[in-house]
Amino acid sequence: MARRNPDEQGEQEGSGDVVDFPGGEQPEQRVQDTDKIRREIRKAFKEMDTLSGQRDELNAKANEIRARMKNKGIPTKAFNAAYSRYSQDEEKREAFDFAFALCCNSVGVGYQPELFDAVEAEAAE
Repeated sequence: MARRNPDEQGEQEGSGDVVDFPGGEQPEQRVQDTDKIRREIRKAFKEMDTLSGQRDELNAKANEIRARMKNKGIPTKAFNAAYSRYSQDEEKREAFDFAFALCCNSVGVGYQPELFDAVEAEAAE
């Protein structure tokens, strides 16, 4: 979807009148100066476009990291799950571990944390 440049949109003259949005009786929904709010809207759209572009660039870099790990034999889903767990604080990590084990055991795929003891011991050395 092609984006329009907010600056290229036709500048329509505002009346300067107070404008109420439909169903709005709260003061924050009243617009006193339509010219000013239009400028603010165009500025906000530009900022959102900039952030969207930055997000696309960051996502591409993150995907490069995932691809590099996949080429080393680490499945992407395993990498993502481990990174998600790594990013959590201890309390959330404990809740995640409990819920993960409960889900696995509930559907019969089993969860045996002792399988990871050797990996954790090696990492601690």
